Amino acid sequence: MCNWKSANLQREVEVNKLIWRMNRMTAKALAMALTALTAMAATPPKAFDAHDGGLWLFEANDMPPLMLTLRLSEKPDPENRDGFWNSVREAAEAGKPRRELFLMRFEKPAGWKGTLPDFDSAKRQIDAWFGGSDQCPACPELLSGVIPEEENTDIQLLDRIGDYIRTRYHAKCYQWLTEPWPPTLDLRADGWVFDAYSDTNEQFFARIEKFLLYGKPVVPIVWGSADWGGSWGYYKGKDIHEQQAILWRRMEWCRGFNLPVIVFAVYGDDGSVNRWYYGGTDTGKPAEFVAYRDAIKAYLHAMPSTPPPPVKPIDKWLRLKPEDDGTLNAVVKGNNFTIADVTNIDDPRNWRVTREGLRRLAPDGTLNWMLMTVERELTNVTVTIAYQSSQEASLEMARGETKALPTGEHEVQMKLESLISRRLTLKCGEGFLMKSLRLH
Repeated sequence: MCNWKSANLQREVEVNKLIWRMNRMTAKALAMALTALTAMAATPPKAFDAHDGGLWLFEANDMPPLMLTLRLSEKPDPENRDGFWNSVREAAEAGKPRRELFLMRFEKPAGWKGTLPDFDSAKRQIDAWFGGSDQCPACPELLSGVIPEEENTDIQLLDRIGDYIRTRYHAKCYQWLTEPWPPTLDLRADGWVFDAYSDTNEQFFARIEKFLLYGKPVVPIVWGSADWGGSWGYYKGKDIHEQQAILWRRMEWCRGFNLPVIVFAVYGDDGSVNRWYYGGTDTGKPAEFVAYRDAIKAYLHAMPSTPPPPVKPIDKWLRLKPEDDGTLNAVVKGNNFTIADVTNIDDPRNWRVTREGLRRLAPDGTLNWMLMTVERELTNVTVTIAYQSSQEASLEMARGETKALPTGEHEVQMKLESLISRRLTLKCGEGFLMKSLRLH
């Protein structure tokens, strides 16, 4: 039997302890604690998906944003800062959290070099905004994510900034590396943003796969400006219909992988989104461009209610060139993201690139290598695959040859009679770690 007197006494002691602790809290600490309790009841933003679309750093009455600018400084305007955090909190408490990424633009201190300031300056600017105030505590945990500037190259500084934001303010920090950098295992990221305007469509598809192989959320930015009203040159030699076909293909691929789409759309060398978005032929824009722009706007408007299309992997070739003596030695390693350039992956969301290799996460996975020799047919080619697996897998050729890959850590070989154009298929289940594929 429970002694009710003892239980009541214990509760009284706990209440007194709580009162004592609360009396020791400063006014700011108490306000932040109450804010934390409120945030627990607020609705956090869900991950972006194929139904999210918008224009780069732009918001209009009929076009919700997907990315907006957050201008930081060591002494931000208190009214702007408090108004921002109030809007974030009120939206979340109403069950309609703000669904934007915020691109942090740092104030340029003296001696500014490169995209990012030094860490101490960045830290002071982050604290000044994310620390909130006594009157209006911040709620960064309710943001979809923040990005420290764009087109970055300083991995170590990005890591320090990202780690500080995560640990101090519990916000998601996305990373945006400069084109054409792929993701890297040396950089910690809660998600990725990438732009790859100069890619061919095939390269763009492989780039999506690379970022998905990292296993984090991905937000692609696609070129939608066309080559009107500015000296951009990305679609040089292509008419407006060809340019639209390129853009449509990329947006369909993004949506097929359940990714959002941000369209970089500006008009003129000054890079104005407003000039791109508003006005018709009476403002000097050609009728073809107006139709192109309006089609993009209609596409983005339809995304919330339109199901994503299926994605079929495109064929990619591993082109093999023998040495002058007739020998061949081509190696594809599984410990980096170049794997996406030379192989077809059933669905890159089922795989993860690790420092050790390419690890299978879901059952019934396949990797296909489209092998093609350059200049002449090869005979007596040997395929060697190094791997580690907790389940049996198999290596198959298009003509029916099959090699079983038993569990454990192995290096197995398979001889091919000839090779002009062949398909090599690796079928494996969960727990498979590929280290390398070699043809020699």
